[in-house]
Amino acid sequence: MSEQPEPGPTPEGTWDKNKVYTEQDKPVTLEGITYKANYWTQGDDPRKNNCQYGCPWTKV
Repeated sequence: MSEQPEPGPTPEGTWDKNKVYTEQDKPVTLEGITYKANYWTQGDDPRKNNCQYGCPWTKV
């Protein structure tokens, strides 16, 4: 029986639902669209939680 390799870390710049993001972080990309965190956020999918004001993410 062969061992399954451990998954590698999420590449920098790719959104990870387990990571905490703040407005100081670099933008992330999800499905070819780039988003910037507006404030502290974790687990908020940028595809469903983005707008210019009051949302955790903004499209860049």
